[in-house]
Amino acid sequence: IFNVIEHIFDTNNALDEINKLLKKNAKLILSTPFLYRYHSAPNDYLRFTENFLNKILTKKKFKILHSKSCGTGPLLACYAMIFDYIKIVPLLAPITLFHVFILDYLISLFQKTEMCKIYPICVIVEAKK
Repeated sequence: IFNVIEHIFDTNNALDEINKLLKKNAKLILSTPFLYRYHSAPNDYLRFTENFLNKILTKKKFKILHSKSCGTGPLLACYAMIFDYIKIVPLLAPITLFHVFILDYLISLFQKTEMCKIYPICVIVEAKK
C-alpha cells in the first residue's frame, strides 16, 4: 500500500479488509507521507506516525518485520512542502536539495535524536500476517 492509507477515512475497516485478502505469512508493505503537503485525491484525511502504524498493525494481528521513518531534518521537510513551486525554475530544485542535505546534516550534528524521528517525510512499515 503505497501512499494510499492517508486517503481512507475508515482505516480500521481498510486494514481489516486487507487482513482478509492476504494469505497466511503474506507480507504487507505500507508507506504513507507524514510531513508532506496536503494532497487530495479525492480526499486526504490523516497522517500516521511510525508508532501508530506499528501499534494498529500489531492489534490487527500483523507481525512487524521492519519500520522506518524517513527524512533528514527540518529543511528536507520544508523542501517537500515547496517542491511543486521550485521545480518550475530550471535547476533550482536540485541545487536547493543539495544545500538542504548539507544543512540538515550540519543540524543533525547538534541533535541527539535521529532527525528522521523528529522530521519524518514518510513512514514505511513491513509486516507479516
